[in-house]
Amino acid sequence: MAESNAAKKEEPEKESSAPAGPAKDRKPLILMILIIFNSLALLGVGAGLYMYAKATKQAIKQETEIAEDGAAEDKDKKTEESKDEAKIVALESFIINLNGSEGYKFMKITMSLDVDSKETEQEILARQAQVRDTIVVLLTSKSYSEVAGENGQEKLKEELVDTINSFLVKGKIKKILFTDYLFQ
Repeated sequence: MAESNAAKKEEPEKESSAPAGPAKDRKPLILMILIIFNSLALLGVGAGLYMYAKATKQAIKQETEIAEDGAAEDKDKKTEESKDEAKIVALESFIINLNGSEGYKFMKITMSLDVDSKETEQEILARQAQVRDTIVVLLTSKSYSEVAGENGQEKLKEELVDTINSFLVKGKIKKILFTDYLFQ
C-alpha cells in the first residue's frame, strides 16, 4: 500500500509537471503582449502630452496677442477719455454790490467752471486772479433785474463763458455751474 500511495503521489506530480511546460511557453507570450501594450500606451500618452503642450502654447500666444491689442486699445481709449473727461474748477465765493442798487442789493455767488481739458484747468488755476477780476467786473456791471430769475442766470452764464474764453489760450470753458446764487 505504501507503494501504491507513492505511485499515486508521483502520478499527480507528473500530471502537474506536464501542464507546466506549456505554461512556461505562455509566459514569454504574455510578457511580449504586455510590453507592446505598455509601449503603445506610453506612446499615446507622449503624443497626447505633445499635442496638449502645442495647443497650450498656441493659446498662450493668442491670449498674449489679444492682451497686447487690448492694451493698445485701452491706452487709446484712456487717452480719449482723459480728453473727454470733465474737469471742474471750483472758484471761491463772490460777494458783489449790484449796479444801480446804491449799495443796498448784494449778490453772493459761488461757481465752478467745467473745462475741456487738464491744460485748461491748469491755465485757469495759474491765471485765477485774472479770471476772478473778469468775473467781478462783469457782475458789478449788472443790475438786480438783469441777473434775477432763470433767464438772468442763463444769460449771465453765457456772458461769463464768452468773456473768460476770450483770453484763455490752452483750452475753453464748456459751461459754468452756479453752486450758490443769492441776493440780499
